[in-house]
Amino acid sequence: MLKKLLRVSLIPLLLMLLLITIFKSIHNSNKTYDREFITSLATGLDERWKVTAQKDGDEQEIEDYKSYIDYELIEIEQYKNRKFKNPKLKRLANTYINIQRNEREAIENQDLVNSTFVREWNKYQRKRYELLLDINSIVGIPVQDKNSLDSILKSGKAVKEFNRVYGILVDTFAKKTL
Repeated sequence: MLKKLLRVSLIPLLLMLLLITIFKSIHNSNKTYDREFITSLATGLDERWKVTAQKDGDEQEIEDYKSYIDYELIEIEQYKNRKFKNPKLKRLANTYINIQRNEREAIENQDLVNSTFVREWNKYQRKRYELLLDINSIVGIPVQDKNSLDSILKSGKAVKEFNRVYGILVDTFAKKTL
């Protein structure tokens, strides 16, 4: 009698668990990660800035620069293959993650901070600034350190303007040589 009662009560319980799992799976397949990405990006930036503020600019080593990138990548890398509601934000998120990965790889084999390293680092930073400006124009990045973000966004605007003017000049000179 006890076995029969257990079987009868276990079957509905198992069916309920199966249905819950199915509904959860359906819900997760429709889930988008726009807000979570922005929150993680903000967390990564804040962590990066906290560590950067503790370092003396003259005494920075390659490992310091790697850690700056890692603070962000730890937070945002998981969104590389996630679904986003806003396709432009998805494209910018993926580009930003790729820039961070590429920057990390580029400095991986560097031994010391020299002029070549700084030139390469700055090239990636300019790309980051542009992307952060574009991301922030879609959804405000909720960082704790608003001053650092504002400074980066100003730099992003300057980089965009430089690239725009440079593009015009290149086009102008290309037409004159034809």
